[in-house]
Amino acid sequence: MTAAQADPGAGLLLLVVGYGAVSVGVVAGNIIKSGFTQRYCPTGMLGRVSATSAFLNYGTMPLGALLGGTLGSSLGVRPALWILTAGVPAAALFLCFSPIRRYRDLPTEPLRAGQQAVVAPALS
Repeated sequence: MTAAQADPGAGLLLLVVGYGAVSVGVVAGNIIKSGFTQRYCPTGMLGRVSATSAFLNYGTMPLGALLGGTLGSSLGVRPALWILTAGVPAAALFLCFSPIRRYRDLPTEPLRAGQQAVVAPALS
């Protein structure tokens, strides 16, 4: 469903606000990830790290398209969109309850041999 096909009212407002919020989050995440990668990775490895990251990010998109097409064909478009709607917050909840939640700050320099990572206490 696009904004042009949506009925005017609360549904259209929620579509526009939700799409805008997700877009802002994606842009902010990309800026933070790129800045961290450029600061943290050695110069000689930056190209390989960036290429691997892009391969993993963009390489999963065809899998998602295939899964979305399969769900849309087998269940219908509306149930597939409801599954997507439930899946996006589920991904955030997965991160909130995973060990990654303890890592509040990004490291400022690479670890040296035998050095232990310092983990900030979990936010309550």
